[in-house]
Amino acid sequence: GIVHSGIPPNFEELVSDLINNFVLPRNNQPGIGITVVTTDGSYNLTRGYGLRNVAKNSSIDDSTLFLIGSVTKSFTATLVAKILNEKFPQYGEAVLDIPVAKLWPSFNFTLIDRARAESTSFRDLLSHRACLARDDVAISFEAFESIEEFAYRSRYIPEGCPFRSGLSYNNNLLALAGELIAQLNGNSNYTELLEIFLKDLGMNSTTVVRENDDYEKWDQLATPYYRKEGDLVTYDFRSINRLQVAGAAGYIISSMTDMSKYARFHLNLGKVNGRQIVPESVLTWLYRPSILFEYFEYKSQDFDVNGNFAYGLGLFIGFFEGKQN
Repeated sequence: GIVHSGIPPNFEELVSDLINNFVLPRNNQPGIGITVVTTDGSYNLTRGYGLRNVAKNSSIDDSTLFLIGSVTKSFTATLVAKILNEKFPQYGEAVLDIPVAKLWPSFNFTLIDRARAESTSFRDLLSHRACLARDDVAISFEAFESIEEFAYRSRYIPEGCPFRSGLSYNNNLLALAGELIAQLNGNSNYTELLEIFLKDLGMNSTTVVRENDDYEKWDQLATPYYRKEGDLVTYDFRSINRLQVAGAAGYIISSMTDMSKYARFHLNLGKVNGRQIVPESVLTWLYRPSILFEYFEYKSQDFDVNGNFAYGLGLFIGFFEGKQN
């Protein structure tokens, strides 16, 4: 979490009470890890609650590793913005709206129809407004052998809505954006590019899902569970390996400690230990709405984020207590 104001004296006590007596029992989950940092870096709470492995009675701590899922998309958007600015500084933010086919005419950029192939920009790929149908369920059945194949298959995804008329959430296109920007930068693949960025941020315990890693033997990894008729059941660990094909859309594994560094990177607008990793003006491209959409179907009665939602670049945007988040 990111805190924009002062921390009350009993903050940690309040958080512990909330997690232990409300969040965990209400959601019937074995454990959770949280990170809270302040803008000025004067406060950093990194704490685990509950268990990362129920059978072993192993507690969650600040070195526990979690699959961060679609938070990966914000890493991808950051790298796309950074590299596009480096390669095409003359365009400024407008580079996001130039069709990929024009930015990189030698690349065979192909989607389901000619209009999309000729007009789709990196902003369209990163904000789900290319309006192609969601087509990633095949990940669960190991239908794709590699990230490259997953991205390549994007050209066969049917239309989900008229081009740029709405938000059609699509993991394939985020994976495609990651592979495109890596190739444009001269990297062999997106993972190589990402690992350089993680090193710049000092996120030394962060890694990515790989096809052949045996996650059942990773003691620090939070065990994945689901509920079946009220009972806690362990996921097949092989299901983690399947996520490797999602690549830039959702394959990062990280710890609370490392994610606090990532949160501070954004709070400090691209600066890490006095070094500007991404220009401030470029990082703010992520935070500006690229498309508005209604999200009320997911709201509960006590939902505190208000107003229409928007999607920026790899990020959902809303308002909480009057502040953009």
